[in-house]
Amino acid sequence: MDEQQIAKFFDGLSSTLVAILISETVQFRDKLLAETGHTLTVGETRETLEVLLAKIENRPTTIQLTDIQQQLLNCWLKRLTFGGK
Repeated sequence: MDEQQIAKFFDGLSSTLVAILISETVQFRDKLLAETGHTLTVGETRETLEVLLAKIENRPTTIQLTDIQQQLLNCWLKRLTFGGK
């Protein structure tokens, strides 16, 4: 998944939020590939974003995240709530 594909998922969100999510996703993707050989997929990112939006909107979701997706969600939440890494 390249940066353009990642950016498509975040279309419609605030530009600051989008910039943070794209940056964190690219860093997570690169680290995941280097450490495990696993390529983060479009589907994994899409589902994780759906869960993030559900959390932000305080609504339930039926999506069950994989370990990798949960790690990505945790990266996003950490950055968004604490403003750092």
